[in-house]
Amino acid sequence: MESNSRGTCRYRPGGWLRIHGTQKSQVCQAGRNILPKRGGADLTVHDIGCGVGDFYDWLKQSEYDWERVSYSASEITPEYCEIARQRYPDIGVYNRDILAEPPADKYDYVILSGVFHQQGDVSHRKWVDYMQNLLSAAWSMTNVGMAFNVLTSYADFYKPGNFYADLTELQLFVARHLSRFFRVDCTYPLFEATFNVYKSPAIKSFYPQNDFQRYFLDVQNVR
Repeated sequence: MESNSRGTCRYRPGGWLRIHGTQKSQVCQAGRNILPKRGGADLTVHDIGCGVGDFYDWLKQSEYDWERVSYSASEITPEYCEIARQRYPDIGVYNRDILAEPPADKYDYVILSGVFHQQGDVSHRKWVDYMQNLLSAAWSMTNVGMAFNVLTSYADFYKPGNFYADLTELQLFVARHLSRFFRVDCTYPLFEATFNVYKSPAIKSFYPQNDFQRYFLDVQNVR
């Protein structure tokens, strides 16, 4: 399967062109709920499928305390890696396929924004399998949580080559294979859903009361 296809998404000087909304809207939703506001703690963020580095561009202009975020990225397409490195020579961008060679490196948070939107000529079932495998690989790289987004089957129009996720099926996969601690956000204009999935120890750290401990019997404290 050709996993680095961007379908109708292409780069030109000035930014990304996408069929659905804007890259800025996508990365904004992917960054919500996980990044520190001013005065927050230091953390590491890894952007899988970073394209030309639009998430980092948004991060530097956002309300979040980006100077306390150690950002790095992975991208399977060499040309996009080179553009990202030229735009932001101060960040680490890895040209790699994390499914072919799962990395040993770990981060506080992992983000996948717009990665699953275009399936091209790949069958729906094969694309679902690819998505689930990539999410599992990304999950193994995070210590605290992960954010990703998908187009939803609730859209009022459908374009050939785009992937529209069944949210019920996707939520079952997340709960059964990743974590039962997650939120799904559809409260923005695009026909998308953004998932924020959290490791159990991270959630446990917010609930130290004795009454809650029976829900975390198999969980060790985070770091």
